[in-house]
Order: sequence, then structure tokens, then C-alpha cells
Amino acid sequence: MAASVHPMDQISEKTLQGLVEGYCLQKGLLFYHTYDSRRSVAGYPDLTILGAGGVMLAELKSETGKLSRSQKAWVDAAIASHTPVRIWRPAQRRDGTIRADIDEFAARGNDVCRSIVRRCANALRDERATGAVRRSMRPAPVGGVEQ
Repeated sequence: MAASVHPMDQISEKTLQGLVEGYCLQKGLLFYHTYDSRRSVAGYPDLTILGAGGVMLAELKSETGKLSRSQKAWVDAAIASHTPVRIWRPAQRRDGTIRADIDEFAARGNDVCRSIVRRCANALRDERATGAVRRSMRPAPVGGVEQ
């Protein structure tokens, strides 16, 4: 008999990704996600996170999701190269593992490096917010053509 999934863990990978990205922003970490992976190398992890202490990779899965062979190969290669890599599931959000992993990663490096990375992350966050405001201020297309 299959184990039941806790109701708080019934979230999509996309929702989990948004939560992880939010944690990264709170800690001043940079992150990257390939939004359309169809033209990317198979199996590359969902998130690349950059902090003063280096790079961490994260693969996000639903509670019942399984790693593909190519995802497993990337995880194994990251481990072999001493690159921190995490496989996070919704239950790890609930039990605090994800936040603890991000806190520990954000604390790596020295104060100067952390300051530089945080400044870059804040600039990107501000640019993202400004871009969203600019897009919302565009005039509505007339006859299907933007003005």
C-alpha cells in the first residue's frame, strides 16, 4: 500500500520552485532557472543558486516524483565534483530542511563576497520589479499591434 501524502505537501514543483526562489531572495542569493528546458541539456537541475560560498544546484520534485536517468547523472556528477546539490520535495519545506539548507549555503563565504552577491541579487530583484511595472504600464494593443 502506498504511503499517503500530507495535504500540505500536495503542491506542484512550480509552486515549490516559487517558494525556494523566495527563500533565496530573502537571503540575497542569486538563482537561475531555465524556463523552457526543451532546448537545454537533458537532466540539468531546476535551479542554479549562487552565493558568496559558490554554487549549489537544486532539483525539485513532487512528493512522489522520481529522478530521470539524466537527472541522476547530473546529481552524481555534482557530487563527484564536490558541488553542493539538493533534491527537494514539498515535505522538506514543511519540516524546515529547505530553509535550513539555504540558510547554511547563504552563510558561506566571507562578508565582502556576501555583500557583493547580495548587492547583485537586490539589483536583479529591483530590475525584475521595475520590468514588471514597465510592462504593466504599456498601452493596450490596438488591433493586435503594440503601440
